[in-house]
Amino acid sequence: MEPSVSVLLVTHNSCQHLPTLWKDLEAQTWRNLDVIVVDNASTDSSLDFIRDHPLKASIKVLPQSENLGVTGAWNIGARETRSKWVLLISPDCRFPADLIAGLVKRAEAAGKAIGKPDLIGGVTPQLLWKGAPGAPRSLPPHVRPLQKGLPQGIDRNGETFGYHGACVLLSTEMVRDIGGFDTNLFFGGDENDTALRAHLKGWHFIAAPEVSVEHPYEVRQGSRSSQTLLLRSTSVWYLLLKHAGITLSWGSLLKESIHHLFWQRRLASPRFLLSELTWFVRKAQDIRMARLDMRRQWASRSEAKE
Repeated sequence: MEPSVSVLLVTHNSCQHLPTLWKDLEAQTWRNLDVIVVDNASTDSSLDFIRDHPLKASIKVLPQSENLGVTGAWNIGARETRSKWVLLISPDCRFPADLIAGLVKRAEAAGKAIGKPDLIGGVTPQLLWKGAPGAPRSLPPHVRPLQKGLPQGIDRNGETFGYHGACVLLSTEMVRDIGGFDTNLFFGGDENDTALRAHLKGWHFIAAPEVSVEHPYEVRQGSRSSQTLLLRSTSVWYLLLKHAGITLSWGSLLKESIHHLFWQRRLASPRFLLSELTWFVRKAQDIRMARLDMRRQWASRSEAKE
């Protein structure tokens, strides 16, 4: 029997993308699936569309009274699933009918190849960035960690460091094993953090280049608002400080983070900088506790190897 899969969608004023998303979901050749929608306080007709357009698969809708961010919404949806796998996918993605089947097949094949079929934490497809001249084809990871003992690039079995949050098939057991997603992280930082914590627990991530998903390659409306800029900036700082000492060896991550921060500074105002400083003061204790927890995990990993 096919392993069960839950498609976890986070919506926030996503109504314009839902008709094509629904068509792609209905076309899936994988039948043992259900859909969980966590709506982050949409003010458009997203919830009306979902109510008026049922799918063949069962749908559970979890409307929120406030926007919890994508990681907060993922945590809520992940707690609701009873499936072996959970597919995180952005509503604005376009994907083929064999998306789920291809990712599950790759997970099973990779598990046998590395001899750890129960420790495949996630499988991510190739992203086809759509909407820009010469838009790239992209496989994970976003960064190539230099930390000893972690995968670098993509090996012959497809094993890699991390995944793309726009579309990834994750093990539900892995998500629960690491305690879910860190809601302090946003805009790519959550992917690196989740992957690192999963590796510390012995999980593996796989790239599936034979499966492709289209994802917009554009600056979205509101992505340069002061609130979004603050979220991006503080997410980068939080990731670097949480994994201080480890991230210093990730040359590409540090370089990309600095470039990103300088890009934001060109758009920043004194008010924005004050908001960022306020965030540092408010989050100091959270960062301290997160760093202590990561130190303990790395110490346990070192002891286990010895």
